[in-house]
Amino acid sequence: VADTVLDGARYGACTLRAASVRGDSARYRGEPRRDSLLTARFGTGDQALLLVAMATGARATPGAHRAAAEVCHWIGRAVGRSQARLAQDMRAARRADLKSGLHRLTDRSLGRLRASAAEQGLDPEEYAAGLRCLLLPADPACRVRVFFGVGPGG
Repeated sequence: VADTVLDGARYGACTLRAASVRGDSARYRGEPRRDSLLTARFGTGDQALLLVAMATGARATPGAHRAAAEVCHWIGRAVGRSQARLAQDMRAARRADLKSGLHRLTDRSLGRLRASAAEQGLDPEEYAAGLRCLLLPADPACRVRVFFGVGPGG
């Protein structure tokens, strides 16, 4: 697991910079970084969406970094599959639809994480992660920004 992850890109008028850094305590104890960072663009042109996802695995549990990586992967796939509908809802500022749709995608991603824990013979409470996401439209005329997630932090 990398000690530090940096990512960034420029999409039209938007410049994105993201970082995940192992904390001093984890570094001192020789533990890996528990966070996982995902930045992704789905779609093209003004229809595109930018997703920044940060997941943090449960503290003091083995495999916390793997749980964080898994939930980032699954939320990325879920947003990618739903990109067209999410982009429409953002352009139309349908906040209620966005809220219910993103809650559903987040719940499914966490359900997959719990199922993965069971498949590995792990306690789902220990093989867990908090998730925070930011969804941005590439269209500069669209002013809607969506922050969503689950678990501690934010």
